[in-house]
Amino acid sequence: MVALLLLAAPAAAAPWNRGVDARADALAARLDGRGDYHAEFARALADRAVEEAAQHDLPAARRFIGMAEQEADRSMERPGR
Repeated sequence: MVALLLLAAPAAAAPWNRGVDARADALAARLDGRGDYHAEFARALADRAVEEAAQHDLPAARRFIGMAEQEADRSMERPGR
């Protein structure tokens, strides 16, 4: 019975991370090739969001990925790469 619960726990947790992971992947693709301050900061925030999601702190993960997306928007407002 315990083994069954141990196997089910990661499967049950997976959907919670998927939204943050997908948003982080989309952000990485969007910022590909950009090296300005806002792009680098956005990547760092997205990495932190994925870490928080892996630790099951979803409110923090959502907050970090939101901040990352804001920084990505700032990066995209600037011309060049």
